[in-house]
Parts: sequence; C-alpha cells; structure tokens
Amino acid sequence: MKRNLWSWPRATGITFVLTYKLAFAQISLSKHAQSFSDSEKAALSAESPIQNALPGKLPALSEDNIARYQQAHPNTPDAAVAVFLLNHDSNALLKSAALHPGHATLQLTRFRLSKPPEEKESALAAFSKADPKNALGPYLKALQHTQAGKPHDAISELVSAESLRGFSVYSEQITHRVEDAYRHSGFSEAISKVAARSIVPHAGEIAWEVFNMMASIAGTFEKDGDEQGAIVMHGMQIDLARRLQNSSLLEETIEGFRMQKRILEESAPGIQPPIGLNDADYEAILTGFQKWMKSAGEDEILRFFELAQKIGEYKAARQILKN
Repeated sequence: MKRNLWSWPRATGITFVLTYKLAFAQISLSKHAQSFSDSEKAALSAESPIQNALPGKLPALSEDNIARYQQAHPNTPDAAVAVFLLNHDSNALLKSAALHPGHATLQLTRFRLSKPPEEKESALAAFSKADPKNALGPYLKALQHTQAGKPHDAISELVSAESLRGFSVYSEQITHRVEDAYRHSGFSEAISKVAARSIVPHAGEIAWEVFNMMASIAGTFEKDGDEQGAIVMHGMQIDLARRLQNSSLLEETIEGFRMQKRILEESAPGIQPPIGLNDADYEAILTGFQKWMKSAGEDEILRFFELAQKIGEYKAARQILKN
C-alpha cells in the first residue's frame, strides 16, 4: 500500500520517528555529494538566464570604481560582502567579519571562505547565532556532521531545521548592494540590475547538497525496510523544495520544482509523494524566458524587475511570456 508523505502529523511524526532512530540507525552518507544527476550538474553550472541579458554590456567594475564605492560605504557589512563579490579580496572580507561578528551575511560568507575545520565551525556558530531563525544554519551543520562521519548529529540538525520557517542566503539584500556599486559607477539601472543578479550567488547549490544528503538517508531507510523513516525524510526533502519554490528569485524557484520532480521520480514504490507540481511547464518557462532576456531592451528588462518585485521573478517571467 502506498503511503502519502503527509499522512503523519508533520512536526510530531518527524520528531518522534527520527529521535527514536538516532539510537539505532546506522546511516552511510559519504556519497551524497556525488549524487547529482547530469541534468542537475548542467543546471547548476549553466549561466543564469538573467546573466544572458544585454550581451556584451556587463563590464566588470574597475578597481577605482570599487574603491570609490567602498569609501562611500565604510564599515557597512552588506557593502563589504558586495565588494568581496566584485573584487574577491578575501582578506578585506575576513577583516570586516571580525569587526561584525553578529552580522549573518558576513559570517555566512566567512564560512564559505574558511578552509580549516575549526575556522568553518567558528564561522558557522557565529552565523547561526546571528540568524537563529534561518534553517540554513541547521542544514549547514548537518552537512558538516555528515562530512565528519556523524550521521546521528546530522539527523538531529535536520529535525531542528523543520521548526524554522526562514531559509535564505541573503541574495536579495546583497544584490541591492551590488546594484548600488554599479549605479555609483555610472551604469544604467537595467545594466546595474542585470550585472548584480549575475554576480550574487543563490541558494541552489547549497540546497542540492542538503537535498542529496536527505536522499541518502531516505535510501538507507528504504533499503532497511523502514517505510516510516523514509516517509519522514522525503517529507523533509519536499519541505526544502517548497522553501525554494517560494523564493522570489527565478533560479531558486526552478530548482525547487526540479527537486520535487526528482522526488516523484525516485521515491520507492511503496511511498507516494504529493502528486503534481505547482507548474508542470516550469522548464518551458525557463527556456522561453532565457530567449526573451537575450532580445529584451533595457526598458523591457526594467519592467520585468518592477513586476518581479511585486510578484517574484518566476511569476513575472511566466506573465511576460503570456503577453
């Protein structure tokens, strides 16, 4: 008999099942990082559809441009992250992170830059303290525990993440800062917006790492005949997919749809995920929008961003293609 993933009371089921299993489950997660499909690898490495807009008109800012912007925003944490994305000066970024230990975006960027395990652990602790309602903190801790060979601790963090509604890598607020840097250097509004959206990373890659870790855990439960454990873990995957689908950024929404499709394709025969994607034509919308962006003028692109600010980029792209 097939079971619906949401046949359990959500929070109660997750907490009970996985807390119980921490004492008994032996889970191997070492291969989760290699479980990207070819299409997922291509999607993650492909240029953003927004990056393809205004070809040949997205020059990098000069060192003087960046320095002037930096001087105009001294001791501003978000501006420090924007400057790092523009000039890749990690030393300056780390100095700013040391000055602002309670700034989540700086500490997240510091975490990504850090190499020694103790430095990454320190940065992740600072990030989690700075933004305790962001599920990204427990997700990243789960990945760290997995890499350290501590699957029980990883599952505990995934359980913690379920109670947190926030999920962000702060793409929007940093994008605004990079836009400011381009405008400060004399570029048009459209070019500033497109350039910023091309430079600032989104949550897709981190989210897929977490998603594949969950898939590995679910696969272990399924292999052991533990239907309830697999149901709970697939529910966590769907929760992650929905977090992305609710994003205002086009790329994150698309990755959320792709995650949900993968769950539908790969779930064990005895486990029935929720049926139906919110938009079965999401790949066609992405392809159509890519073509539209390549031929759109600056006024059209500005109208897209104005609409996206109200309804999100995915809905805005869908509406533009209907007109």
